[in-house]
Amino acid sequence: MNKLTRLKSFGSALFSTEKIQLAVVLLLTFLLYLPALKNGFTNWDDTWYITENDRIDDFSPGG
Repeated sequence: MNKLTRLKSFGSALFSTEKIQLAVVLLLTFLLYLPALKNGFTNWDDTWYITENDRIDDFSPGG
């Protein structure tokens, strides 16, 4: 196998259709969820579910 054939074989394996499709899906997923990274935590129901919940005694796994 000469050098040109090996180079073409490496290039076709590096940029296979499956890898390109995977890269596109991952990039689109990242771009779609990027705005969500700017949001902080909301405290709408923390008081009701956690701090004022009678079933929670402390913050241990046994609660």
